[in-house]
Amino acid sequence: MHAVILAAGCGRRMLPLTASSHKGLLPIGDTTPLDRIVDELITSGISRITVVTGHQAEEVEQHLRAHHPDAPLSFVFNERYDSTNNIVSLGLALQHVENDEEMILVECDLLLAPGTLERLCTGAERNVALVDRYRIGMDGTVVAIDDGHLAAIYPPALQPDDFAYVHTYKTLNVYRFTPSLIRDVMAPMIAASRDDHAYYEAILALVPDLRALQIEAGIVEAGSWTEIDDPVDLAAARFAFAPHERAAILDRARGGHWSFELLDFSFMVNVRFPTPAMLAAMRHALADLIGSYGSAATVLDEKLSWLLGCDPSRLVTLAGASQAYPPLRRIWRDARVAIPAPTFGEYARMFPTATTYADAPGLDLEALDDVAEEHDVMVIVNPNNPTGTAIPVAALHGLTARHPGTVFLVDESFGGFTGEGALRELLEKQPLDNVLIIASLGKTLGVSGMRLGYLYGHDRRLLDAVVAELPIWGVGSQTEHFLELTLKARSEFHESLQATIADRAALAAALAELSGVAQVHPSGGNFLLVDLADPDPDAAAGLRDRLLVHASIAIKDVTARFPDAVPRIRVGVRLPEDNALLLAALRRHLR
Repeated sequence: MHAVILAAGCGRRMLPLTASSHKGLLPIGDTTPLDRIVDELITSGISRITVVTGHQAEEVEQHLRAHHPDAPLSFVFNERYDSTNNIVSLGLALQHVENDEEMILVECDLLLAPGTLERLCTGAERNVALVDRYRIGMDGTVVAIDDGHLAAIYPPALQPDDFAYVHTYKTLNVYRFTPSLIRDVMAPMIAASRDDHAYYEAILALVPDLRALQIEAGIVEAGSWTEIDDPVDLAAARFAFAPHERAAILDRARGGHWSFELLDFSFMVNVRFPTPAMLAAMRHALADLIGSYGSAATVLDEKLSWLLGCDPSRLVTLAGASQAYPPLRRIWRDARVAIPAPTFGEYARMFPTATTYADAPGLDLEALDDVAEEHDVMVIVNPNNPTGTAIPVAALHGLTARHPGTVFLVDESFGGFTGEGALRELLEKQPLDNVLIIASLGKTLGVSGMRLGYLYGHDRRLLDAVVAELPIWGVGSQTEHFLELTLKARSEFHESLQATIADRAALAAALAELSGVAQVHPSGGNFLLVDLADPDPDAAAGLRDRLLVHASIAIKDVTARFPDAVPRIRVGVRLPEDNALLLAALRRHLR
C-alpha cells in the first residue's frame, strides 16, 4: 500500500507562523504533525510514502529524513505550489502510484490519534473516507452519508448561505482509494480538469453517482483528530495532543473553551437552558441580527423588567454585570468598603483597599451587623462564589433595613439557584433606598457568551450616576432577541432552575460518598465547594491536572482562595450524565 502526504501548500491562513516555517512542522507537544503522520504510516505497515512538497520543501525533506532515516520516503516537488491548489499536487503524486497499488491519502496539517491510520490500512481492498460529525469550529468540505457510504460531497463552494450542517459530516482529508477508483475516476478527472485552483475533493463532488463508488464513511470519535488551518487551531491541537499543556492553555485563555474537546465543570452555567426551540430561533434570526443595532436603553430596561417582574424605572440593563464595575469603583473610591473573602475576584480589583469579612465557608450572620455598622459600602454576594454560602432573603432584607446609613451592593448572579426567590422581589414590596442589586444573567439563563446583566435599586440618583458612564450601545441585537425569546419561555426557564437544584443535591450526595472527599459544603448556587481528604496543599492542583490530562475534564482549584490551606475544588453542576462522568473520573484519580 502506497501513502501520499500532501505538504506543498504555503499555509497562508497560518501566517505569520508559516512565513519562515512549514505548518506541518509546527511543534505540538514534543513532535510535529508531519512526524506523527509518518510514524503512524510506518506503524501501519505502509511500504511506500510519497511526500509532495512545495513551500519550504528543503526544510520538510531534511526534517523528515533526519527524524525518520529508515522510513520508505520519496519526495515530489510541486513547482507551482504558490499558484495552484492541491489538485495539482495530487496529480503529481498519482504519477508515482503503481496501477495495482491501493493508496492512503493524507494532508500534512492533521493530528490523528494513535491507531487512526492503522485502522484505515487494514482489511480487504476498499474505498474509505474518514469523517467526523460536524461541530462548531469546523470548516471545509462536508459530506452526507447514506447506509454507511458517502452519498454527496459538499466543498465550501457548494455550501450556500442556508446550508444545513446538522446532518452532515466533516471530512478529515484522509482517504483510502482502490486502484480501480484511482485509475478509472481520480486520475482521468484530475487530468481533464482545467481548474488548477480546485481542491481534489471538488473533483469527487462532480461524480454523477457518488454512491456507485462505494466509498465507506469511516466515522472517527470526537477528539481523536484535529486540523491546523489557522493560528487559532494551534491551541485546540495542543490541547488535544499535548495533554500535559492543558492546564496552562486553559489558564491563559480564561474562556473560549468551545475550541477544546472538554467536559467543563470549571465554569458555572445553567446547562438546562436555553431550550432547543430557542436555539433554533436564534439560528434562524442570525443573519438579520448581526446586521442590526439593538434598541435604546429604555426599551431594553422595559423588556428586562417584564422578565424580572419589576418596575423598569428601577432597572439598568447591562452588557454583563462587569459593565457597572468601573463606574461604581469611581463613585465609591473614597468610601469605606467591606467585601467577603473569598469571593468573585472583581470585587477585590474594584476596591483594592477594602476590608474583608470571612466566608469560612459559612457566614456568622450576627457579625454582619458589626461589619455593616463600620463601613459606608458593604458588598454581599448571595450566593457567594466559590463557597456557595447563601443568606436567606428575609434575613438579608432585615440586615439592610437595620443599617440605613450603609449602602449594600448585593450580587445576586447565582440567586436563581437558591430556590427561595431574590432580594429584588422583596424590595419591590418593601423598598429600601440603601440597596443596589447587581446581577449577571449569563449564569442563570445559560448564556455566558451573551453579555447580559442589570442593576436594580430605589436610589435613582445612584443608578443615573452609573448610566452616565455607560456607552449608548451595550447590549447587542443577538442578546436582545434572546431576551425576547426568554419572555416566551419563562415557564421552561423556571423549570430549568428547579431541575438544576435537584441535580445539585444528587451530585452533592454522590461526591460526599467518595473516599477522597472530606466535605461537600452546602450551596445555594449551581456549583459545589468540595474539601479533599488529602492534606497536601497541592492536592487540588494535582487532581485538576490529572483530570485534564487523563479525562479532559476541567474543575477549579480554589485552595489559594482560603487562608487555611485546605485543598479545595469547585465544580459546576451539569446534566446528570455529565455529573456521572465526573464522578467516575474522580473515583479513578482522587487520592
